[in-house]
Amino acid sequence: MKRNLFLISALTGLIAICLPSAFAQDLKPPISICSGTDGGSYYLAAKAIADSLAKEKITSEVLVDTGGSLGNISRALRGECNVLVSQPDAMVNLKRNDPASAREFVTVASLHEEYLILLVNRDGKVGELDDLESYGKEASIVLGDPDFSGAVQTWANLVAEDDDYGAVRIASEHDDPEFALEALAQGEVDAILLVTGIKANRALSEANSYLSKKLRIGAMNDGDVDDAVDLAGDPLLVSVGVPSNGITSNLTSCFFGCTDSYKMQAKLYLVKGSIDRRTEKTLRRVARRVGSQIQSALN
Repeated sequence: MKRNLFLISALTGLIAICLPSAFAQDLKPPISICSGTDGGSYYLAAKAIADSLAKEKITSEVLVDTGGSLGNISRALRGECNVLVSQPDAMVNLKRNDPASAREFVTVASLHEEYLILLVNRDGKVGELDDLESYGKEASIVLGDPDFSGAVQTWANLVAEDDDYGAVRIASEHDDPEFALEALAQGEVDAILLVTGIKANRALSEANSYLSKKLRIGAMNDGDVDDAVDLAGDPLLVSVGVPSNGITSNLTSCFFGCTDSYKMQAKLYLVKGSIDRRTEKTLRRVARRVGSQIQSALN
C-alpha cells in the first residue's frame, strides 16, 4: 500500500512538472505578425503594431525575415502567423490564381503608401512604361529576387491587366535592384522597377545621390493597367506624381508631380476566424493609428 501511495505521489509530481512545459510549447501569442526584412518598412509597421497591442494588454509576436509579401502570405497559409503585412497586389494575384486561399484573408487596415518607381537610363531606348510595351521582348527589366521582391508581384499584376508587357524580358540575372543600378547606367538593362515608400529604398537613394547623371525616373501612365481592384473592391493603383524630395530630386524634372506614376497602400491582413472579435476590433484600431505614423516616416 505504501509502495502504491509512493508511486502515485511520484507520478503526480512528475505530471505537475511536465504539464506546464508541455503546455508552454503549445501556447502561442494570440497574434503572430509576419513582417519582412529586419529594419524594413514592413518590420517597422509590424513592430509598432505589436508595441501598441502590448499597451492594450494583448500579447503578440513579430516574425522577421519572412520573405516580404509573398513569403508572408505563404507562411500565413501554413499557419505560421495569423496577421501579415503585404502589398495589396500580392493578394490580388493570389485571388486570381488561388481564389480559395485568398478567401482565408480579410483586410484589417491600410498602412502606408508605396510608390511604383520606374528607373530608366537617360539615354536609353526605354524612357517610360509604355516603351516597355512597345519594345516587348527587345526590352529588359529588373524586378529583384522572384521569391521576395514586391516588384515581382506588381509586374505580374501589370501583365495580367495588359498582356503586352508579358513579352518584356525579366533580367533574372540581377536579383537585387541596388546591384543592378550600374547595369542600368551602362545600358545592360532597360529599366528597374521599385515598389517602395519614397524614403525607404536604398536603391532609389543611391541612384539619386550618385547616378542621377545617367538615370532618371520614367513616367508610368497606362490606362490599361489601372482598373484593377484590391480584395476590398477598392482601386488597386492610384495615379500620382512622384514626389520630388531629397530622395528623388535629382531623378525628376520638377518640384512635384511632373513624373506620372502610381501608388498603392500596403495593407495589414488577418486570417479569418483566428482571433476573437474583441481582439480583432483592437487590432483594427491600433493598425489604423500606426498606419498614419508609418506613412509620415516613409513618405
